[in-house]
Amino acid sequence: VLFFGFVRPYKGLEVLLSAMSRVVLEMPCNLVVAGEIWGDKTKYLAQIETLGITGTTRLVDRYIPGAEVGNYFGACDIVVLPYLSATGSGVVKLAYSYGRPVIVTAVGSLADVVIPGQTGYVVEPGDADALAAKILEYLSGSDQLAMEQAIIRYRQQFGWDNVVAGLESLSNF
Repeated sequence: VLFFGFVRPYKGLEVLLSAMSRVVLEMPCNLVVAGEIWGDKTKYLAQIETLGITGTTRLVDRYIPGAEVGNYFGACDIVVLPYLSATGSGVVKLAYSYGRPVIVTAVGSLADVVIPGQTGYVVEPGDADALAAKILEYLSGSDQLAMEQAIIRYRQQFGWDNVVAGLESLSNF
């Protein structure tokens, strides 16, 4: 499970950590948090210790340069964006570019770029139980290959051919 990008309070890492404490009880898996933590990281370290997930959680507290991004997305099965508030996020399209499904919260426009059950899942913000359930659903019961294929089809609409076609249609006014 991957949480990617700057770690800021509105991104809901605390919720994901709580969810992961439930997930690892039912399925062995790891969480990687890859991104610079803004502010004091001791609260996250304390939560990880309190929840008993130190052995399954890795914090990579630094900016991830472009040359390393593929390593993180290539090593994960699913990308989780447990945001408490947001307008949008480039992480979803980044995950799709690597063929990885996402779990997002219903904030801002995040849910608008997910086809539930095909390219990922949508849960309510702040709901660690729902988040854990969707992580477990994906890891244990979903057709991962079908989801990857759906992502490939879905992301084609964001390709350069469609961008050019859209721009050309504007020039016809």
